[in-house]
Amino acid sequence: MRLLRFRSVGRCVLLALSVSLGVPSWAAERPAPKRWTPPPAYQRAVQAVQDQRWQEAIGYLEESLLQAPPRAGDAQQAAAGYAPYLYMAYAYVRLGRTEAAEAFYRLAQRFSGYEHQPELQAYATFIDQALKRPTETREDGSAPSVFYKDQGPPEETGGCEVAPARDPYNLPWYFHYALGKELFERGQYREALRSLRRALLLNPRPETQARTYGMWHTEYRPYYYMTQAFLKLGQRDCAAQTARESVRFREIPPTDGLYPEWQQVLKVLGLER
Repeated sequence: MRLLRFRSVGRCVLLALSVSLGVPSWAAERPAPKRWTPPPAYQRAVQAVQDQRWQEAIGYLEESLLQAPPRAGDAQQAAAGYAPYLYMAYAYVRLGRTEAAEAFYRLAQRFSGYEHQPELQAYATFIDQALKRPTETREDGSAPSVFYKDQGPPEETGGCEVAPARDPYNLPWYFHYALGKELFERGQYREALRSLRRALLLNPRPETQARTYGMWHTEYRPYYYMTQAFLKLGQRDCAAQTARESVRFREIPPTDGLYPEWQQVLKVLGLER
């Protein structure tokens, strides 16, 4: 009985204070709004993207979209970094499925919410670059881009030194590294070299598990890809230089799946250990 009376008195005091301060009673008793969090499937999708498990990421993103459809202009979703359409577009780009990537990228742009988050903006810029359909190509098959000179072949500084890609957006090293690998896979070796050089300027130390942002990590072996690109361009001496750097930083340890192939490359370059 005393406990009930105490609670009743407490409510009366709270009501009196709210009236004296000019605050409505319903506002004084309103609980703090609960912070919105993405569904667990979304977190698994982001991890799958970081691990480059594209198809698995798409499955998790589909599950996430069913559980929590994006809402245009939703401040809570934007604050939580919830951008499933953007990640969908990125995963499809990496799978080479450009039509699906374009469709999801249009949806991502419609719902937006990622413009002020550097990590998500880096993905958006990557997608925009990958989906760009140039009206012209150069003799080596490369395409004009905001990251390179719009006129003429890629600028060289002489010898094996490579001019780094331009960076009008001040993007992080892992963006340029991912772009360099993507360009290498597409056969644009000179531009791949320039993106990899930009990544090295921003992060000069290769690691098997380099931290990107938050708790996410990725393999970072720029000298390995530069070596392969130089070999594709027939620049054997330059390939030997970057291969030595790769060996010095132990980019490809014996436990890596690329190790046997890498040993063959070193043998071709006369650098086998």
